Amino acid sequence: MKLIYHFTISIILSFLLIPFYGYDSFFVLVGGYLIDIDHYIRYAFLNKTFNIKEAYRYHKTKHRTPFPKLLIFHNIELLIILAILSFFSQIIMIISFGYVIHMLIDVFHGFKTKK
Repeated sequence: MKLIYHFTISIILSFLLIPFYGYDSFFVLVGGYLIDIDHYIRYAFLNKTFNIKEAYRYHKTKHRTPFPKLLIFHNIELLIILAILSFFSQIIMIISFGYVIHMLIDVFHGFKTKK
C-alpha cells in the first residue's frame, strides 16, 4: 500500500478522534503511518546504505517477491504487546488504534492484489 494512503487515513482518523482525546489523537500517526519505517530499516540493513530515496524506489518497484519478508513492526507479536500496554496508557491505546487500522488496510490491499 502506498504511503500516502496510510498517511491520509491516519490524518483523517486523528481529526475524527480530536473531540475524544484532544491533541493526543495525533498519536494515531505513529501506529498508522510511522510503523512503515520498518521497510526502510530492512532495506538499510540488507543493502548497507541509508539512502532513503533508493529505499523508496526499491519498495515501490522491486520488493515484490513470492516469499514473505520479515518486517519488525508488521507482526502479530507487536499487536499483542500494544493491546496489553493499551490497558495502562491512553497514548499507547491511540497508537494501537492506528496500528490496527494500518494492518487492516495492508490485509485488504493484499487480498485485493492477491499478495
